[in-house]
Amino acid sequence: MNVLRDFPRWVYEYGHLDNWLGEATKGLSKPSCERVKSEISEHFEQSIAELNDEGCVGMASELEAISRLGHPRTANKKYKKVFLTIQDEQVLSGIHKKRKYLGIPLTFFLVFFLVTWNINHFSSTYYALILFYFLTEYIVVPVVSRFSWKHAVLCDEFTTCYIGFAAFYIWSGSLWVSALVGLCYFFLMVFSDTQYFLRKLNTTYPSAKNGSV
Repeated sequence: MNVLRDFPRWVYEYGHLDNWLGEATKGLSKPSCERVKSEISEHFEQSIAELNDEGCVGMASELEAISRLGHPRTANKKYKKVFLTIQDEQVLSGIHKKRKYLGIPLTFFLVFFLVTWNINHFSSTYYALILFYFLTEYIVVPVVSRFSWKHAVLCDEFTTCYIGFAAFYIWSGSLWVSALVGLCYFFLMVFSDTQYFLRKLNTTYPSAKNGSV
């Protein structure tokens, strides 16, 4: 069986495992790359061993093992759906660093307070709603992210939905309607963006307790 068969062109282009992995892990975060490389390398070595037992050795076995992995660009698209990408990591990193920029929203809140304090339509409740958001978004969420990314993502989505609730409450003055709108939006976010990140966190860090990394 130690004969080179007619492989697709891409097999010769990515004839070495390092070349295949370099293309397959493009755009993935460093932890994602390490996890993919570890799993694929182990799978590749097993394929080589099986091929050697069958009498296929040398370059023929390497090319055959590469062909069994499939096209690296196809694999890359699959990996980006289940592992954290560089862009995903930047979003999570932004959550972690929010506390550093607390002065900006607090300055905005102070200016907002000075401009609107004599407007009858604005009560102390409105100011409390806005201040609660800033403190949660820029202090609670970054602190939680130090211990659990999964819970930090949930908290961040909560604050996003809280904006909608507070804005609708200020506009309508109806607490119950605003709460219903905010709750519906929260569940919508949980079953879309939040699940997107939680799924990738679980895949990239399967052994991390509570998503802490």
